[in-house]
Amino acid sequence: MPSWSPVSPVLCLALSASHQSSIPLGATNSDKPLSERLVAHDIDARVDTRHHTIDGFETLTYRNLTGKSQNTFPFPLYQNAFQPKSTFMTEMRGSRPSFEWKEKYRASSEINSLEVVGDLSSQVQFISPDDGNPDDRTVFQVKLRVVLDRGGPEKTGYWLRFGALLPTTFVLMSPCLWFDMAQVRTAVEDEWVMRRPAAQAFRLTSSNFGLLFWLYLRISLRAWVGLALGVWLWTQIPGQHSGLSFLVCELVLLGWIGTRLWQRASEMAWYQRRALAVPAAAPVVETAPPPESPMDSLPKN
Repeated sequence: MPSWSPVSPVLCLALSASHQSSIPLGATNSDKPLSERLVAHDIDARVDTRHHTIDGFETLTYRNLTGKSQNTFPFPLYQNAFQPKSTFMTEMRGSRPSFEWKEKYRASSEINSLEVVGDLSSQVQFISPDDGNPDDRTVFQVKLRVVLDRGGPEKTGYWLRFGALLPTTFVLMSPCLWFDMAQVRTAVEDEWVMRRPAAQAFRLTSSNFGLLFWLYLRISLRAWVGLALGVWLWTQIPGQHSGLSFLVCELVLLGWIGTRLWQRASEMAWYQRRALAVPAAAPVVETAPPPESPMDSLPKN
């Protein structure tokens, strides 16, 4: 049994097909959906009235709501029913002995290319679900290289991405803390050469990484909450109020700039409070002069 990798429960197909028919087509439109929408068709087609052909490109989006994984999908080509050896015409001759095939009845649909992830044109296989007719080309199917899954397994991917995000955050935060600490030391110590402050900042950051990381993380979390609120507010603004949308975007950008300044100021305050803390001076003990004795008042020879 081959193993398949789960993908999102939405299948997008790009189909390029040529169609030929002399039979008029009609369509019925409805303002409201008559059923739950599982398939969406986006078709760009051009009619050649001289040769009675239609060349088109279709993007098909399918939602897998079956409750189970799928990797095989049939597609009907209704116009291919109007072929002399199709199952439909065979049934017509069986039910109506007087029926005679005429070339004007001929119609066809051809798949020029089929893509999901990569070219699947070679995977097109015509099937005959009704009677196994090898000459019937009314329905074809493709078998995907991956399974179109429903629900569950995708959560594993999200947890893996989240788990990978945590160590990545630590790795990216380390040089940021080191760089900021080096700049803080350069400013406070009035250094002109960066090599010495960078080395000292590396040792200071390494020995206090947990405390400094939490200091930056608290500010970053507030910034992310502000970003989420800004994006939500931006999505609620009507399209005609472009000025308000621009203002919200500018406020979000200023908020992120303020976050970096806040982080730098917090590290500066921490450095001055912890690294430059001057130990309290020892109390000065004053010794009182010894008391005078009676002998001091006697005249000296």
